[in-house]
Amino acid sequence: MVNGLPFLWHYRQSAGVDLFPAYQPTFEWPVRVRTGRGWLPALEDGFPKPAPTHMVAAAYRDAETDLHSTAPLAEVLNWNWEATDFFTDDYTGATRDVVWSITEFLTADLGIPATPPDASPTQRIPSGQIVFRSDWNAGEGDTRHLLFHGVASADNHDHPDLLSYVLDAENTPLAVDAGYGPGGFSDDRRDWYTSARAHNILTVNGFPARDFSTQRNEGPEQTAFVDGGAFDAAEMRAPNNGVQGGAMTTRGVAFLDDEFFAVYDHVDAFQEASIQVHLHGRGAPDRTDNRMTWTAPDDQFGDGGKLHAAFVADGPLLFDEDDGWTSFYFSREETQRWVAARRNSDTATILHTLVATDTNGDAPEVTDRTEGALVSAELAVPASESGERGAWHLASQQDNTLRTADRITTDATFAGVGREGDDATRWGVVRGTSLAWDGTDLLIASAPVTVSADHRFGPVQSLTLAQSETEATVTFQLLPTTASPTGATLDGSSLAYEDLGGGAVRFTVPATGGTVKVQTNVIVSNEPTHTPPSLALSASPNPSSGEVRITVRGADFASVRVVVYDVLGRQVQTLADGPLGAGGEVLTWDGRTEGGDRAPSGVYVVAAESNRQSARTRLTILR
Repeated sequence: MVNGLPFLWHYRQSAGVDLFPAYQPTFEWPVRVRTGRGWLPALEDGFPKPAPTHMVAAAYRDAETDLHSTAPLAEVLNWNWEATDFFTDDYTGATRDVVWSITEFLTADLGIPATPPDASPTQRIPSGQIVFRSDWNAGEGDTRHLLFHGVASADNHDHPDLLSYVLDAENTPLAVDAGYGPGGFSDDRRDWYTSARAHNILTVNGFPARDFSTQRNEGPEQTAFVDGGAFDAAEMRAPNNGVQGGAMTTRGVAFLDDEFFAVYDHVDAFQEASIQVHLHGRGAPDRTDNRMTWTAPDDQFGDGGKLHAAFVADGPLLFDEDDGWTSFYFSREETQRWVAARRNSDTATILHTLVATDTNGDAPEVTDRTEGALVSAELAVPASESGERGAWHLASQQDNTLRTADRITTDATFAGVGREGDDATRWGVVRGTSLAWDGTDLLIASAPVTVSADHRFGPVQSLTLAQSETEATVTFQLLPTTASPTGATLDGSSLAYEDLGGGAVRFTVPATGGTVKVQTNVIVSNEPTHTPPSLALSASPNPSSGEVRITVRGADFASVRVVVYDVLGRQVQTLADGPLGAGGEVLTWDGRTEGGDRAPSGVYVVAAESNRQSARTRLTILR
């Protein structure tokens, strides 16, 4: 960047050829990907480094940018430089003849105000990178930053890092890439830095993902992206040549509460293979089975912190550990020990969570809730880290079949439900038509959608929908279910809706997506309120070819009637009709009608009713 700047200025000043408009995305990119300290992450053959955007700011005094609603790009570029921390070692890369001082003197105008961006901190970059970021508050130390890397392979200095990520938090690099060699391009570590195992990626028989087409410069396909309130998510897919006949790999990343991350990987291979998810922290992990913690030091790269990770999958996982290196600048190499979660199969779904804390922070509690092909985990973070935010329940699968794992029922590729206490308050779905929590349908859509929902401000409840292939009719459940809609908007314009009762609202959204806000009759009060006990249902396994366990949750109810109906509303079997014990009960349906016949394949509805509340859940019977 620095070497080319004098030429751009010379062409403009001497020849009248202004190339700066064409290069505007190039100079916006360092702002979009910057870490909390202002550094570009170490990817490919590079070190973490600042971007001297102040040297081009004067060229963009009148340039509009989507990084800020009113300020010109010049002010954002000056802020980027002023809000950067520095260390004095050599981070310039292979070229050491940069004459920054002369270029600065000739090009920088520090009289331009420094204005931070007011765009969403989560940024989607057309080249194939997604940056999940909690905020733009540089220097405060608590910024969460994960760069999800899906750029087409480079022609030079290329590393096998498609679908990789790096993570910075607690003002410290925590999940790291190998970076450049400590001696430059040709040092004796190059075989390591350019190997697949040196990156946070998914491999099939040791092979990394590849481009769809190198001739047409087609890298991974972005299949989903949503930027919501408490749930951001992105998904990419790419082929893999690790087995004869090939494989297709999919990786998705979800950003929860602007603090925690979940990463899911899907592999569909032509034949059985060794499927491995590689994770690199700084130093050596303290590992117990599927859980591990790396502790990064307090040094010139940050204040120190911990990276906590945990893995679950749709089958047995084996774990391998090995030694590697991370290079932060010339003559500086840091040893680290990486972990690979390994599954031997032709298909696999592997889910892992990433939680950052300071060096005194405790690891979160991660409970495996997987049932069959629906891989699921409950992430509960210690109160010192999350306040009253409770837990997140996560689920992922490959084939978009309606399934249940513990309290979640969904057909989505990925879904997450966040709760406070025992109540769902925010959730998200990636490529799904259905999501239910404890038997209550939170989302029903006529076509697959990617959405992020937030119910925490009861008077106005929001649903952010990503762009999709077609318009969709969506049924959105307000919470609590006693809420009623009083109005709705789509991106600020009035939206027609249908009040279905019980807090359910139906509306149609275009393929372009947008943010729906539903105004409700919920009144915010500082006075303590009494919430009646909730009645909830879930079915497992779902689908089922045999017995089904029907879990009924709630406090003491004088009488509860639980009935199975077919899709035409005809009664199939009565499972319970009487008092429900404290905390709930587990009922069993043997898949037969009241007459003793086997119920045919199809979709059924289980309904529970008391004198005060009702709940229902769907299940599928396969014969």
